[in-house]
Amino acid sequence: MRRNPSALHLFLTLLLLVGLLFGAVGQTLVRALGENFNIDWENSAVPFTQSFKRQDPTTSPTNADTLTFRVTFSGAVSGVDATDFMVHDNTPAPTTNAPGLTVTRVSNSIYDVKIYGGDLDLFDGIVGLDFSGSADIKDGSGVTSIPISEPPINETYLVDNTNPIVTIEQKAGQSDPALSQPVEFKVVFGEEIAPSTFTASDITQGGTAPSPVWSIVDSGDHMNFALSVVASGNGTINPFITAGRVNDLAGNGNDPFIKGCDNQVPDNCVTLADVTPPTVTITQAATQADPATRQPIIFTIEFSEVINTDTFTTEDITQSGTAHISNWSITDTGDHKTFKLIAWASENGLIMPTIVVNATSITKGRLRENPQASRWGFI
Repeated sequence: MRRNPSALHLFLTLLLLVGLLFGAVGQTLVRALGENFNIDWENSAVPFTQSFKRQDPTTSPTNADTLTFRVTFSGAVSGVDATDFMVHDNTPAPTTNAPGLTVTRVSNSIYDVKIYGGDLDLFDGIVGLDFSGSADIKDGSGVTSIPISEPPINETYLVDNTNPIVTIEQKAGQSDPALSQPVEFKVVFGEEIAPSTFTASDITQGGTAPSPVWSIVDSGDHMNFALSVVASGNGTINPFITAGRVNDLAGNGNDPFIKGCDNQVPDNCVTLADVTPPTVTITQAATQADPATRQPIIFTIEFSEVINTDTFTTEDITQSGTAHISNWSITDTGDHKTFKLIAWASENGLIMPTIVVNATSITKGRLRENPQASRWGFI
């Protein structure tokens, strides 16, 4: 018959001390007694709590309305139910009054504890799990109570149910009216956002300047962003963001920021009054040989100011030389002022790319021709 070892613990502990003191003889005696009473030494240790971990969701912050913790013990336990747990008291900080608490057995040593209800769908703050004052959990045999203490791994949730606020205003030093581009603003969120959810498509133009192209740069804190814009014509530039376009780290969408150009604070409106046409030059690339013995032939195009890149295409390039051009390609270097022009020719001759006056509506629509040529021939 298998005997419960719990009544013999004290006696056998004393014998074990004797074994340690008197060497192999005492240890042999202890082992013999253990075999006589049929004690399972490997499984006789009382289980303890190893961890409270976030299970569903696994991430934090969160705006989830139900929170599930996974409770893991070092061995099999029994008698685990909802009365053994409680929501951690954050006093003096706010504590959710969520009354719902259920326990689901995953295995004989793992249990899921779900918290729900009450004000959890509106709560902002920390939510953690504790053992209750009446907790009584037994070992696998159902006889010995396990020690009730907080585990060494004790995760919590940061619950956030508040939408992030956002403001847009002119960047310090931005002239108004603006005589050149780009026009610059700053965007400030009231809390850290998920940067991947904030893109140029989230900006709406509420002004009259046509075809704005927006650019956004994160300052690094995911709260402050630089917003710049290049328009294809003069008028007012009035950026705003409608509701739910940008998410915070918990997944809450932003509150709307919509203001007009009527001297509101903060001032998120700039009048673009750029009447000076940009100039442009085309030169051989620094590494381009002339005469050229191989293709492609590379040129550098330089505008005097940032342009609207959507309006600059290969259709704006004219070959004024003698070689037949089979293909042009244009690559923006990134500053929207300097471009690489590549030419492929199907015969020998002079390659002379030009941009004629008023060929395209680049920024304000008028360009100054300044062509440069490269002669090219086959090897």
